[in-house]
Amino acid sequence: MTTWTPAPITLTWPLEHDGNRLEALTLRPVTKAEYDEHVVPLDNGTQQFVAMATLATGLPEKVIKQLKRPDFNSLAAWLREMSGKSADEFREITDPDAPELLVPITGDDGRQIDQVTLEVPGLEATILMEKKPNLEDQNWFINIHCTGLSRSELGRLSLPDWNQIQARITRFLADTGDCFRGVTSTR
Repeated sequence: MTTWTPAPITLTWPLEHDGNRLEALTLRPVTKAEYDEHVVPLDNGTQQFVAMATLATGLPEKVIKQLKRPDFNSLAAWLREMSGKSADEFREITDPDAPELLVPITGDDGRQIDQVTLEVPGLEATILMEKKPNLEDQNWFINIHCTGLSRSELGRLSLPDWNQIQARITRFLADTGDCFRGVTSTR
């Protein structure tokens, strides 16, 4: 399986960085853990996009701040798309219960994980989830339960992969059994 690589963003107004002329920005998807650590704590929307831009481009904040506003707007539009869409909007997902990852991750044990097999939670698991003290802990609990991944492994998922898994788990928790007949496995 290949890793999804976003197309570069061509700059209308090239930048200088470390003695090189940057005519395009090479991009990579931001992970869930990076997003939680560097973007969520910021209050200002522009600062959130600057933080995400430094993660996605690998460029320092001072270089990102040199972008002309229209080029920054192009980058921000891509960041919104990458952080807000599910993996199936970038590549076809043939099995919603065992999606191939856009960006494979390395597991805690060193193995490469390129697909996540989701398990439909039983009632007991959701009762245990509801006993967690807050929504964040409930979310992590049910994600760990349904994916079999650890919290750190979940944090390594690209945002589109995270969003894909979230959407499916939300369906498991909210939809009736009729919605899954003939279109899902019995996991």
